Amino acid sequence: MRKRTEAISGVCLEFKSIRITDGAFVTSAPDCKEKTIEFIGDSITCGFGNLRCDGGYGYKSIEQDGGLTYAHLTSEALGAENRIIARSGIGFMSRDGISGDSLYDYYTKTASLPGDNLLFGEEYDFENNPADVIVINLGTNDNGFIVDDHIAAENELCEDACDFIRLVRENNPDSIIIWAYGLMGNYNSSVYENAVDIINSEGDSGVYYLPLNPMDSAEGYGSSGHPSVYSHIRGARELTEKICSLTGWEADFSSLDDALIYYEDNFLK
Repeated sequence: MRKRTEAISGVCLEFKSIRITDGAFVTSAPDCKEKTIEFIGDSITCGFGNLRCDGGYGYKSIEQDGGLTYAHLTSEALGAENRIIARSGIGFMSRDGISGDSLYDYYTKTASLPGDNLLFGEEYDFENNPADVIVINLGTNDNGFIVDDHIAAENELCEDACDFIRLVRENNPDSIIIWAYGLMGNYNSSVYENAVDIINSEGDSGVYYLPLNPMDSAEGYGSSGHPSVYSHIRGARELTEKICSLTGWEADFSSLDDALIYYEDNFLK
């Protein structure tokens, strides 16, 4: 069972009762999947407003489905378990003087993101919970971050992006790392591509950059200019193909077709 919405929309769930209507009661957990993909992101990864394709503004939890995001759909296509570390409005910048939230100080914690009042994170056990592939989809919010009363310059963005990649690598020495960016617009994309090049030049050849094609009007826009499910499905295909090229894994794209049918049948009527 997975919660469709992100943590800021109802931090805790409470079960009042469980009623079995059909089938047998499951008494044991399913086997763990052999592959694991970790996704680090913002509102795009959370699926903010993805159940709409007619634009509009504001946030309604009923219009958000984390199971129909590029992240979950990529994992489904590859038969992998996914680990999601994401929150709407968040970025990666770590320098002093920034205005906005950053994942940098929270990445190594469990159940803790900026703004959480009920959950206090402990250190995450990376050693016993390795990820085969880590996808970073950050940058959309950092493009407007304020640093000491000025908008973050390209060199500042690049330096902090490098620091974030180094933090992820420090805790995941054997993972393939992909910085995937552009689904909600490719502004400053050269900055993040350059950050990956710098990390490669330092001797880490296991970090890659993937430019995602930006959403467009033909796919429709979700709430507040976010990607619709159509855009997420297309982004999942692009990311899945990239992961396959790096790992040799095989993909089953029929899950993307199933997601499209489910979306159109249930949310576009």
